[in-house]
Amino acid sequence: MRATRSLSLRPAGVALLAGVTVAGALAQSGPPGSCRLDEAQQLMGVTPPPRERIDVLLAECSRASSQDWRVDWLRGVAARDAQRLDEAIVHLQAARRLAPAERAPVLDLAVTHEWRGETRQARSLYDELLRAQPDARDALLGAARVARAQGRTADARAIYLQLLQRDAADLDAINGMGWTNVAELRLDDARRRFDDAAARSPGNAEAAVGMARLDEQWRYRLELLAGRSSLAAGDTDTALAGLLINRSSTDQIELVLGRNGRELPSERLTDPTPLPSWTARVGYRSRTEGGLDWATAYELRDRSVGQTEHRIELRAGSRFTGAAQGLQWFASVRQGFPAPWRNRLASVGLAADVAPHWSVAGTFYAGESALGGSSKAIAFDAYRETGAMGSFLNFGVGYSPEPDNTSVHARWVLPIAPRQALVFSVERRSLGRELEALVGWRTYWR
Repeated sequence: MRATRSLSLRPAGVALLAGVTVAGALAQSGPPGSCRLDEAQQLMGVTPPPRERIDVLLAECSRASSQDWRVDWLRGVAARDAQRLDEAIVHLQAARRLAPAERAPVLDLAVTHEWRGETRQARSLYDELLRAQPDARDALLGAARVARAQGRTADARAIYLQLLQRDAADLDAINGMGWTNVAELRLDDARRRFDDAAARSPGNAEAAVGMARLDEQWRYRLELLAGRSSLAAGDTDTALAGLLINRSSTDQIELVLGRNGRELPSERLTDPTPLPSWTARVGYRSRTEGGLDWATAYELRDRSVGQTEHRIELRAGSRFTGAAQGLQWFASVRQGFPAPWRNRLASVGLAADVAPHWSVAGTFYAGESALGGSSKAIAFDAYRETGAMGSFLNFGVGYSPEPDNTSVHARWVLPIAPRQALVFSVERRSLGRELEALVGWRTYWR
């Protein structure tokens, strides 16, 4: 579950989230008929809320009393709950300008920045609230959620411990500690926290989501593949073994060992050197507090003739925030050496979420090789993924103009049992009518 979409962000009463009581709001509302803030506020607590009616009432209030900060505040909260996040930011910022001493607009503005994935802005606002009131529970919970979202699990843990020392039955803190343990892969500790929350509040929705997420967690993933490549220069058998190790929710180690039966040249769009007899790869991937994903890898490609080829690769990428948070950019550069294997490949691309579980990506490649000169290629891919151990499907097409070469490729991970899956991979290239196919098995464990 994304930290910025935590169930703890959706209170039963909007006014209570912001620290303003319903009675207080009613006492300040205007005369009946001019601005029915009380009715709008009561309707916002209904499940599901009648959004059109709420919008009409708040629009009336805006016309009747444009300088009342509570009008913009409630309009911002209503817009946020309707997922109109840009509109919510505008109204909540207006409420803050009208009433700079009020906590409510600042708190709800921070929550809205969380929902937009803008963790830096949210953290700044929670820090502002905590400087004024260091023990404010709502701001502490928000600061902890942001810390989790940024990968600062030690900071999140310290906040939840502070809240639990104050009240051992604080369900938000108990569940929050559970999510922190999930992020750190302290899975037994996470289960104990979610069990505690469920025991204190039978049917607790966030605890149930946490328990379901625990069933999807893994520390190790092993993949074994074997197949055959039919290349323009001949046929060869191929075998691959890959191990992924999750150190935490933000850090991962990659180990790969590959074997080819023959050292044949191929017409791959982005790989000009002949197949090696042996391939060994070690990589590391991480995510920074600011949301930047980065990775580095070293690959050794051993051949029976000539020097061993070495490759170093650097990759980076990040999701956009705000209205564009469904978009992600990525880029990489790979350098091979020594001569005659000196080659470089750079790439840049953009991915977009287009539907639940579905995303698409476009990637541009530019290469330079001592063997094949310069090259360019472009690829378009579609992805469908359902959960950490669910099914995965990728299919796409790539094209290189010089030489004229089109690649059609697909990869499918099909779960067949708990923590077990079959893996299928195939690529067909027009140049040389080359075909590569692999089939294998994947398993996960803790």
